[in-house]
Amino acid sequence: DALVIAAASVPDACNRLPDPRPFTKVGSLFDLSIVDVSVKELTSIGANVLDRIRTKDARVSVDSGSVACGVLRRSVASTKSVISAEETTAMSGSIFGMAVDGDAVGSFVVDGIASRKRLGFVESLEKVADRFVERTLGALNPQKGESYKGAVLFSPEVVESLLVGNLLA
Repeated sequence: DALVIAAASVPDACNRLPDPRPFTKVGSLFDLSIVDVSVKELTSIGANVLDRIRTKDARVSVDSGSVACGVLRRSVASTKSVISAEETTAMSGSIFGMAVDGDAVGSFVVDGIASRKRLGFVESLEKVADRFVERTLGALNPQKGESYKGAVLFSPEVVESLLVGNLLA
């Protein structure tokens, strides 16, 4: 079917594979120390984050979360002799939940981080956990706001959810 459609289509000089050329290597995409992270260490990091959240406020409920790390290997090869490969590493963590206080239930909150470096990752994830607690508690017991006319500043997440999705639809 693809060959029939291609034969009936108007030729496009730009619709072709690129010619071979040197690739620019991007530095700092691989951290050898991430390769050595064990499942036990990841589990410990996740457990510590949960403990940190529980100690800050028992009303915060974590529904799900993750801590992960890995090595990604990608390669590209074409019939025009374009050949390249790279290895990258990353660590990530995320938390999803809400605050619950008796019958009051706050909005869901999701927060997370990803890093190409192991150094400083745990500290950054702890800051994410602290921010998660603040955001979940801030969404608890909403109250009617006062009427207001004027400029409004939206967080990037709000802009994305309200505007970008509708513009791309």
